[in-house]
Amino acid sequence: MSELFYLGVDPATASDLENFASVDDHLDTGVSRDYAQTRIDAAVALKASKVYVDTQDELYSDSVYHVTQNGLLVPTTARGAANGVAALGSDSKVPAGQVPFLGSGVFKGPWGPTVQNTVATGATPAKVAEWPAMIYGINGVPMAFMNISTTATSDRTVIEIRIGTAAQTTYAAQTLISRGFGRNAYTDWQTITVMPCDPDLSEHQDGVQDSYDANTSWLVTAWMYNTGTGSSATSTGQISTAPLFWARTGQ
Repeated sequence: MSELFYLGVDPATASDLENFASVDDHLDTGVSRDYAQTRIDAAVALKASKVYVDTQDELYSDSVYHVTQNGLLVPTTARGAANGVAALGSDSKVPAGQVPFLGSGVFKGPWGPTVQNTVATGATPAKVAEWPAMIYGINGVPMAFMNISTTATSDRTVIEIRIGTAAQTTYAAQTLISRGFGRNAYTDWQTITVMPCDPDLSEHQDGVQDSYDANTSWLVTAWMYNTGTGSSATSTGQISTAPLFWARTGQ
């Protein structure tokens, strides 16, 4: 075999010139390639694959979704604030101060009269019944009803229910809340139905009053008079029904 010449750089030391056998000797010394590959394979096996990562990533919502959902939340600063939402009190109910007026809201009663009188009168109002002065506990208006039997020699009998403070005991001092009319010249017994007046008559004659105070003692009285020159009469026991209610009209 002809002699092979070395074509590389001039070696400075004997180890600079490696032959195949020398390389194999180095590879068999220390960590082998098989061992290194085994360690690499073991480390890679603990990692998630790209397919797995992509699949799991699709399960999460994007930022647009979260922004949209956050926009549906009510900020804490809106509780009990204007254009916000009502807050709950310690009793888990909305405080009265945050509830707008919703009609009557509270309707108390009925109460019946404790006084009935036998009365015969002409044009001068006479008291036929009375509810005792009492405090109703809510700002509101009274609603009084009555069915009463009367007679009249001529003209018409009028029954009015009026309200005033405990000190306002006269017809003129009280405010009209209910009214009913009999038929003309009804010399036999007739039943008069008394109903609450329209707001322009009963709420209220001073044009200012919106409700009666919750803490004032109010006296309610039923009066009878005749519209003309005749006389009207009733007697004790002729009132078949006379309920008084109190309806809230303000806080």
